Parts: sequence; C-alpha cells; structure tokens
Amino acid sequence: GGGAAVTVVAAGDDAQAARARTHLERVAAALEPHVVDGPLPEAITTLAAQREADLLVVGARGRTPLAGLVLGSTAEHLLRTSARPVLLVPGPR
Repeated sequence: GGGAAVTVVAAGDDAQAARARTHLERVAAALEPHVVDGPLPEAITTLAAQREADLLVVGARGRTPLAGLVLGSTAEHLLRTSARPVLLVPGPR
C-alpha cells in the first residue's frame, strides 16, 4: 500500500514549524522536514527538482478575505516560475 510522502520546508520561527509538523503528521503517511539555506523560493525549487516532486503545496499568507488576495512573495514566485504544478492553499480564516 502506498502512502503519501510529504517533504516540508518551513520558514518562520520554531513554534510555526512545530505547528506545521503537528498538522502534517495527522495527514501524511511519511514526513521529511528540511531546513534550507538561502532565498526560500529558490531553495524550494532546487529541493523539488532533487526530490523529483510531483506537486508543490504552498500556503497563502492572507488571513482575511482582502489579504487573501495578496500572495506572499514565495507563493507568487513559485506560481510564476515552477516547472512543477503548484497547489495554493488558503490559510485559516
């Protein structure tokens, strides 16, 4: 039986990374966190190529309907430049 393998690249403080890991552990069969150096969009693109990722899942920054219309720079960069499909997931409202 195949489960989903999820690679997580988190930016932010330790508490944010811990919350993301806790949430993803509930939905993913395998979790492989990575800490990356350098600009995040380029690091994600490089890691996705190395891992031969099928899909990039990126959270949107906006927490209100109006702010939800504005993407963070990482999400916007990946949507414009990624050779891989990008799924944009809105944050909690």
